[in-house]
Amino acid sequence: MELDYFEEAAEWLSKHPMVLPGGIGLHGKISENFPVDESKLIHMEDGVVLRYALPTDNDDNGTDSTFSAIPPYQNISCPLLMIIGTGDLTMNVDFTARQVYERMKKNDKGHMCTILRYPGAGHIIEPPYTPHCYASFDPFSRDSCYNPYMVWGGGDGSACAAQEDAWPRF
Repeated sequence: MELDYFEEAAEWLSKHPMVLPGGIGLHGKISENFPVDESKLIHMEDGVVLRYALPTDNDDNGTDSTFSAIPPYQNISCPLLMIIGTGDLTMNVDFTARQVYERMKKNDKGHMCTILRYPGAGHIIEPPYTPHCYASFDPFSRDSCYNPYMVWGGGDGSACAAQEDAWPRF
């Protein structure tokens, strides 16, 4: 994977006057540890809905989980801002956020985890005033779900409200 795009973005962000030197961190990942249950994929005209084909809290050990599909955020030493939309059709974001927070709390880092939860917003919460992306081409979806388009979810109004509220908090 070419990293030039990400390096350019990190350099651009690091030059922002509100960013401390060495203070950039961004993480987004679909883990290869997320087993996809193909029988639970929902194929729609717009693409594939992945959310119900991924493991849920019934498939792990609760808050003491070492659920391998979620990276070990409890090991970080900086604040974590999680931005989630409840209309996300890609993954169970409430489950993931609860897992991350509980792990951090168990390691005396709960105070470092902030969760912004937006009812009805989808998986992608982009900069304010940009078009809402309900579904798009996705290589993971193409290769793992046999459908070239992933449905990210969310509604236009909910996405707009989430964009306007979340982005200034970065």
